[in-house]
Amino acid sequence: ATCGVMIGSEFGFGAGLSKSFREAPRFHAVIAAVAAVGCVIALSGVSPIKLLFLSGILAGFGTPVALVALLVAASNGRVMNGHPISMRLRVGGWAVTAAVTVACVLFVAQQVHLV
Repeated sequence: ATCGVMIGSEFGFGAGLSKSFREAPRFHAVIAAVAAVGCVIALSGVSPIKLLFLSGILAGFGTPVALVALLVAASNGRVMNGHPISMRLRVGGWAVTAAVTVACVLFVAQQVHLV
């Protein structure tokens, strides 16, 4: 249902489990499509634990990119309506971003046996 609500919000159509199929057909179609994809994955023989592991790795690689975008936006006074983050938070944020990026690079280097 969460996926249906998110897609419904993004594309501007009615969403919610409290709505009937007639009131929100696209919302219920999204839920059915997501359930069908889940069934195909479950019946394909792929290990769910392996999928969770791989999704965790992909999320880890996306984290530095998301942190950069967040810090750039949070540091911009216009974006933050005149209230950008403090210099102390900026420095801390960039330090965390650097550490996460180094961890990702080291992980890749370890996987291809460079380290």
